[in-house]
Amino acid sequence: MATLAALAVVACGGGLRTVPTGPHSSGGTAYVVVQSKPPPAKVENIPEIFDDACLWLDGRWEWASGTWEWRPGEWVRLPGPFAECHYAVPESLWVPAAGKALLFYLPGRWYRQDGAPCGDPPPCEKRGK
Repeated sequence: MATLAALAVVACGGGLRTVPTGPHSSGGTAYVVVQSKPPPAKVENIPEIFDDACLWLDGRWEWASGTWEWRPGEWVRLPGPFAECHYAVPESLWVPAAGKALLFYLPGRWYRQDGAPCGDPPPCEKRGK
């Protein structure tokens, strides 16, 4: 039984190439007051990719048109100007204000090392076997 558990840990660990992550820029996108916290993250099946230059960006909830919308994870490529970029994950923060708590939301964004925005990197094309 211990051998089976050890094999499961080895099979699940460390092989996924993910995008680099880091902090939001102080000059980045402004917080938005939202009505509710995001739902729990969805469990995603990560599709196989046949390009070693691709990195996985996890799915996430985003606030759009007054409601939470799920944006599925995707394989992305960080070519040229994106090579020096990192992804700052979405953040939600309850803040006491005027006798009640407000929920502030900061969307996920791509930033360069100097804090300037990068925009979204291109998705990777899925190729057949």
